[in-house]
Amino acid sequence: MSFLPDDVVAFIDATAALPTETLADLRRTIALAPEPAVRAPKLDAAQFDALAKHLRDAFRPRADELAALVPNGALSASIANTSVAAQAIWKRALLTDAEFQSLTGAYRDVGLEF
Repeated sequence: MSFLPDDVVAFIDATAALPTETLADLRRTIALAPEPAVRAPKLDAAQFDALAKHLRDAFRPRADELAALVPNGALSASIANTSVAAQAIWKRALLTDAEFQSLTGAYRDVGLEF
């Protein structure tokens, strides 16, 4: 049984399965987006550890593929960007609709549902 909420697990798994070009597009979109008005909601240490482990496990099979992308850093960017959105999904009740959209909208734009 996972410590993570089911919707967070499903989001991470769906993101990790996106085509390489889609992950690269997400990276560019998020990098060029205005700074969100809010930071991702804080998780406690145990929650963050569980999230980080699932993210690493989900993206590990694609490490070589993502590492080959130019510019470098696609693997770490994919993990970091997905982490922020996953935290927002986990703590959705703490965010306004606009805040939630600013943290997760790029993922909805590529067709992910959560």
